[in-house]
Amino acid sequence: AASEATYGKVRQSFGGTRIQFNKCISELSKAVELRNKLNTDCIIGVGFVVQQENWSELYAACKLYKSLGVDNVRISGAFTVAGTKYHQNYATQAKALETWAMKDLNDSKFTVHGRFSEKLSDLGTTPQHPNCGYKDFTT
Repeated sequence: AASEATYGKVRQSFGGTRIQFNKCISELSKAVELRNKLNTDCIIGVGFVVQQENWSELYAACKLYKSLGVDNVRISGAFTVAGTKYHQNYATQAKALETWAMKDLNDSKFTVHGRFSEKLSDLGTTPQHPNCGYKDFTT
């Protein structure tokens, strides 16, 4: 997410409050600061899962992550039982935002890995599990 309000919608399992959003951003900033202080070659990346609640913030989120000093963001799409139908109302716009982010923000220190467009065909397959718990264990 790129905002507290959207974080609250996409991370309900974490309570999705302003406090959690700000903590996430703060901890990400601390990780970048520590990496830089230690002068390590640690690569810090962020994942952005495109879904109905956040697709319109795709570019803004990438810009936010870049401003924090992370090395990359990987954009993918939410896998749901609805398959590609889940994304049909905004897929074209999300792809355009993904392309814009890659063209505008990629440089020698930051890369947007645009996988949403690339993986839409995979989204058409029905998940083989009733619930994905991954989102409940990671931020």
